[in-house]
Amino acid sequence: MFLIAALTSGVLMSTLLTILILASLARNPRALIINGPKIMRETLAPLTETEMRELNLGRVLIVLIILLMPLAIGIWYERAYQQLSYGEAFLFLWIIWMIYNMVDLVIIDWFVLLWWQPSWSVIPNARPYSEYTDYVHHFRGFLKGTVMVAVFALVYALILVLI
Repeated sequence: MFLIAALTSGVLMSTLLTILILASLARNPRALIINGPKIMRETLAPLTETEMRELNLGRVLIVLIILLMPLAIGIWYERAYQQLSYGEAFLFLWIIWMIYNMVDLVIIDWFVLLWWQPSWSVIPNARPYSEYTDYVHHFRGFLKGTVMVAVFALVYALILVLI
């Protein structure tokens, strides 16, 4: 049950976050400027105050899901099934976050943004930026995310074991 719960939870969280991210991107593809390469940030008009406000609202919602959902799922799992050791809690949380990290890389970045490139995901009046359309650029982000996943899982596992 441990592995099934972790995998199911990771898929659930990833689905929710993917819908939010793609909906945000469809609403305003200029949101990509914030995390884009330096040349993109320097050559495109900065986000307007309204765009920043909407982007920050979406970011808060996404960050809350990323930070709180795995902990809530861990607490639910312990109450419904069994107490987790520190190692089990780490692995449980790591699996949930790592699934999202992989979905973000493969589905959102590589498939939607780089391969499919739907019109609603393209920044209006922006020339193609080779730095942004490079698979390696997104893979580097995935590697940074992998380190963050490990750190978060270490910390959250401790929290889960202590509560």
